[in-house]
Amino acid sequence: MRLPTYAAAMAMVVTFSLPAATATATPWCGAESLSVKTGEPISPGQQPYIHFGLIFTNISGQTCVMQGYPGVDLVGPDYPPFGTTFSLPRGSRDGGAPQPGEVQPVVLAPGEQAQSLIGFLPKYGPNGEEPAWKPATIIVTPPDSTTQLQTAWLPYDFSLLREGDGTMPGAIVRPLMPYS
Repeated sequence: MRLPTYAAAMAMVVTFSLPAATATATPWCGAESLSVKTGEPISPGQQPYIHFGLIFTNISGQTCVMQGYPGVDLVGPDYPPFGTTFSLPRGSRDGGAPQPGEVQPVVLAPGEQAQSLIGFLPKYGPNGEEPAWKPATIIVTPPDSTTQLQTAWLPYDFSLLREGDGTMPGAIVRPLMPYS
C-alpha cells in the first residue's frame, strides 16, 4: 500500500521545512527576568483618560520575548460594593476592544524595555476631581506567567472612577509594545 509511504514522505517534508529558529526559540520573559515600574502620567488631547506606561525591564542576562497583555490588578482600600481589588479589562491601543493583529512579540535583550499603557478615568465632580478610590499598589502578572510583580501606584494624588463593565470602563490595559 502506498499511503504509509506517502505519509512518511510528507512528515519528512514538514519536519525539514520548519524554520531553524523553532529549535532555538527565544524564551519567554517570566517574572523572574523582569522588573516593573510606572512611567509619567499624561493626558493626551481632549481625552478624559489619563495614561501611563507600565514599563517592564529585562533584568536577566539573556534575551527573552513578551507578547500580549499583562494581567493588572489595582489594589487599594475597601470600596463598597467593589472591594479592594480592581482587575483591569483589556483594550486596544486606540482605547476600544482588542483588535486582531495588534498583539505582536516584543524581543528584549538584557536591559531593554517594553511597556503596556494603562488608561484610567479620574473621578470628577462639580468641584473638580473628587476624593475617590485611590489604589496603593499595582499587581502585575506578565503574559504566560503565573508569578506576579508589584509596583506602587502613581506618585501623584490620582484617584479613579471605578467602573468595571460597559462600553467605557474606568480603566483599561493595552497590549505590550517596545518602549523607547
